[in-house]
Amino acid sequence: MTTTTDEFTVLDQLIVRALVTLRLARAACADRGTQKDVELRNRAEENLDALLDFRYSATQRPTRGPSSTLLRAAERLPT
Repeated sequence: MTTTTDEFTVLDQLIVRALVTLRLARAACADRGTQKDVELRNRAEENLDALLDFRYSATQRPTRGPSSTLLRAAERLPT
């Protein structure tokens, strides 16, 4: 593995939360479909895509310590 297991655990938690958020946003668009709902859905899709891209690139980089970006994101997770 190219990074620590803890880093991937946090990243995977963020990905799961982003997926749940996207599913909720899609449901809201199907029910109401207001402009704000569509914007929130688009933002949720972008967020999930960015996290998935980040995870993929994390598996491709050389071994080193946890990224500062991921550590800052982990600090925002509720405990």
